[in-house]
Amino acid sequence: MIKTTTILRLVSVLLIIYSILNILLGGLMLVELSLSGLLQQGGAMALLALSGFSIISNVLNLLVGVFGMMCAIKPGKAHTFFHLSIVALILSVLNLILTALQGGAMFQSVIITFAIAGCAFLAYSIKVQGLER
Repeated sequence: MIKTTTILRLVSVLLIIYSILNILLGGLMLVELSLSGLLQQGGAMALLALSGFSIISNVLNLLVGVFGMMCAIKPGKAHTFFHLSIVALILSVLNLILTALQGGAMFQSVIITFAIAGCAFLAYSIKVQGLER
């Protein structure tokens, strides 16, 4: 259980750092769109929707990271964290599909999908180890 919680703590910290950086970048994209005047012309609605979805999914990733840290400290919270990470995994797979359909950079989406899948697996492992006691 010590190895599982240590790995979960490491993945959670990396997920928190990644999410904060992407939330800031998404916010900067929204500010840039509003300052450039493209929103008044109506030409940037797709970019606006994409940056809004990016911010929402990264807030969810941030919550997964924070709950992962809480689960690493208090393994009794593994059940709730497991369900949250499954929801985040489903949204991450949807994001991966949308990125593939748009022809965007897949590397970043694949890494985050694997990180969230790892969080779900670690939460399940902690939950099972807690039930065996």
